[in-house]
Amino acid sequence: MSDVRRLLNSVLDLGCSLVDTAPAYGLSEIRVGEAIGHRRSEFVLATKVGETFENGQSHYDFSADAVKSSLERSLRNLRTDVLDIVLIHSDGKDREILQETDTVSILQDGGFEDPSLILPSALRLSWTSAVYGKWAVGDPMAAVGAVNGITPLAGTAMMLFSATSGSSSDVYQIVDVSAYAAQIDAGLVTVTATASYNSSSANSVGLSIERYASAPTSFAGYSALAGGVNLFSVDGDKSTWQQFSLSNIVVTAGTRYLEFGMDSPTSVPQSYADEASLVLTINDGNSVPEPATLAVLMAGCIGLLRARRK
Repeated sequence: MSDVRRLLNSVLDLGCSLVDTAPAYGLSEIRVGEAIGHRRSEFVLATKVGETFENGQSHYDFSADAVKSSLERSLRNLRTDVLDIVLIHSDGKDREILQETDTVSILQDGGFEDPSLILPSALRLSWTSAVYGKWAVGDPMAAVGAVNGITPLAGTAMMLFSATSGSSSDVYQIVDVSAYAAQIDAGLVTVTATASYNSSSANSVGLSIERYASAPTSFAGYSALAGGVNLFSVDGDKSTWQQFSLSNIVVTAGTRYLEFGMDSPTSVPQSYADEASLVLTINDGNSVPEPATLAVLMAGCIGLLRARRK
């Protein structure tokens, strides 16, 4: 273990910032967690779901329970509360995994079940790396259960916008996409932002995607890619959710961080969002994902899905 600790710390010291591991790699996750877990903010962490390796044999399980258990085990082994990239460790049957299992939907779940994802007021508007991947970089909001005649779309919690008079109630999540710098700079990457809204009365809502060339330290310095406030109309039917998207937006060269914003109805406090997601598409000419290349960036309550299309 001392050799592993020395090697991994030396790699970080040299500026290498992507660590890739998997449950199928023996004790790799445990060793990574023990060796450099205390330096978690210094590297992008990738692991996988779907495969385990025991007694010299690979075992594949893409069931919902297995995927959830794998994620929970990886978090414990790696001594972290965030997995930056989660890859599907494919058995080669990519179409079946994508079309006949719940693997992608679980990884891409944009629910608000974990109260730790909702930052306390003292941390709002803090743009340090500690808050990347968490909502509430912006105005007040909260995670709530069924309330005001509205039931969460998925799971047991949804996000309540705490709009008040004079408050735009915009909330943001920052996503590190620097791992895809080469593809972005080559013009191969598009992004789609999606969120579902519900409200106690008819009004309008907004989505936005912004970009940063480097790690942001304040709200200033971004460039807008698409969207804005008051883009979509929401009806007053509390029994149904409405989904809105900004689709296939080209990520311009030089982008290293994306900012996904959701904007509540103006001056209407009973407004909610659920199932938010940010999807990156790498347009590199491959018609279907190759084994182990379908990646989902877990960014707090957002899933960032890397897909390939022809």
